[in-house]
Amino acid sequence: MSPRVIIFTTLIALDSYYFPSATHLSLHPGSSKGPKRGGARKPPTAGRSVSITTKTRIGGNLHIINLYQFTANDGGQQDVVWRLINSWPGISRHPGERVILIGDMNGSFLGGRHNYAHPMEKNLVEADVRLAKFCADSKGTISSPTEHSWKRGDKRAKLDHGISWNFHLASPRAVFNDIAHQRFDHAILSFSLPAEEFSKKLQPARKQLAPTDIIDAVFF
Repeated sequence: MSPRVIIFTTLIALDSYYFPSATHLSLHPGSSKGPKRGGARKPPTAGRSVSITTKTRIGGNLHIINLYQFTANDGGQQDVVWRLINSWPGISRHPGERVILIGDMNGSFLGGRHNYAHPMEKNLVEADVRLAKFCADSKGTISSPTEHSWKRGDKRAKLDHGISWNFHLASPRAVFNDIAHQRFDHAILSFSLPAEEFSKKLQPARKQLAPTDIIDAVFF
């Protein structure tokens, strides 16, 4: 029996009303040093992160990184990803750049986990320490929801966060989708951004292509 292959895909969707244009960024320029997948050598963040840059109304750059971090069982890979992001030029070489990192960090903080079994406790504590260390080393400001953002059975945790540099993020909300075919173990995490920071592009009213109760809608 062949092992199961899991393919991860990460997406960032921007509303063109507030973000007229954007360009793709790479978190891992140069040669890839990650494991071979499908015959080609890929970086550790392949499929797990995507980065773009857009402009604010006054012309400054805003970088957005969407991340699906490795689980607590893959502590070594978590370290690799945190080092990649911390050494990324937008953070390390240009400390004045505005950056938002959002996503499933697979890490929490004191009081952020409930009803976990003891055999996993060491891995979870280490994952939480890595997240805190990354924020301290990179001087990022973390914003976490007041509600739990992940649940499975009796377990609850705050695993989804926003981390920002030179940009204020309002406290996020975590709302679980109750539509049967769109129900996942993670909540929809919502942050508000100051609309006055971004240029507005006039365009006609948009027509809804399909009702969201019969398609898998993507929320950011």
